[in-house]
Formats: sequence, structure tokens, C-alpha cells
Amino acid sequence: MLAVAHLGADLIAVYTMAKHTEKVEADLRPLLYANKLMDARAKTRRDTLRNLQKDAVEPTPTAKRILEEFEEYGVAADGKPTSAAYAPLKLLQYRQA
Repeated sequence: MLAVAHLGADLIAVYTMAKHTEKVEADLRPLLYANKLMDARAKTRRDTLRNLQKDAVEPTPTAKRILEEFEEYGVAADGKPTSAAYAPLKLLQYRQA
């Protein structure tokens, strides 16, 4: 999944195997949003996501706008990162290591 988001490939199908479940649903919006975070112009968004993880988001107008965008893509909810946000965070960590 991370490779798909990272490379900007078109996602055609997702196959998964899970024990004891009939149906598995996954929100792919955060993974697809990770491609936007890799853009050179997305430094403020990357910084905001890292600060959100550290619980240190400043309530500036820019941060509020970015938080709304994060919520739209499933990266944040109620001003906190969702569990799906950790995939883009991990990708950022690997890209900048």
C-alpha cells in the first residue's frame, strides 16, 4: 500500500486476508494522501502532521485549514491523528532517513 501511494500508481484492487472476518474494510484515503505529502511544496503539511503526532499543533489559521484537510482525507479526527495517519508518518520517516 505504501509503495502504491509513494509511487503514485493507480490503485485497481486491494486484496486482503483476515482471520475470522467476512468483510474487511480499509480507508485508503490516508495512503493516497501520502503522495500529496511527498510533494516538495507540502512542507507545512508534513510539519503539521508531525506536530499533530506530538500533540503540539498550534491553533494558527494555517494549521486549522490543514487540519480540516487532514480530516477530509482521514488523517485526523477531532484534532488528533487517526490510526491510519501512522502509515503516512512512517513513509515520511523513511523518505527523510
